[in-house]
Amino acid sequence: MNKINKLRTEIDKIDTEILKLLNKRSKVVYYIGKAKKSKNLFRPERQANILKKLFSLKFNKISPEIIFSYWRSIFFSQINIQGGIDVIVLKSAKKKEIFCIYDYFSHEVDIIKCNSVQSAYKKIISTGNSILIMPYPTSKGEGLWWTKYKFSSTCIIATLPFLINKKQKPILVVISKYMPSI
Repeated sequence: MNKINKLRTEIDKIDTEILKLLNKRSKVVYYIGKAKKSKNLFRPERQANILKKLFSLKFNKISPEIIFSYWRSIFFSQINIQGGIDVIVLKSAKKKEIFCIYDYFSHEVDIIKCNSVQSAYKKIISTGNSILIMPYPTSKGEGLWWTKYKFSSTCIIATLPFLINKKQKPILVVISKYMPSI
């Protein structure tokens, strides 16, 4: 039992160091938010680059899925430090789509539901930092929205799920008025 207590004490020290580093990262993120000229807080291309670097570290023994799970929480807690984002969906969004959104953004995110594609589009154009999440474009059913509406001044910046294997297909797209910048 003495060996277990020593190991637990070591874990407690590591946990304290992790928390110190997260606070240090949060402080830097806060200053980045202050220095940004745009309100483009959701940057999936930046997140993908960070994750790619972490996945490739030679000493790492943690699976990409676990790393993604940890960093996803870090990314969105720190987006909130910079001011947060509004996530907009249609009221007709399916349960599995809402689940996918919460799975990526966490349950901390507020989902705003709009009655129509037009009202959702107006909302992302008129609000400071918001994204619209729509079904992945297809050639039938609800996936046809992209053929019926003009989304000028916006772009698709990500798909959800964000991390997929070769056999999976995205079910949602993330639309923003901010162009990705790497």
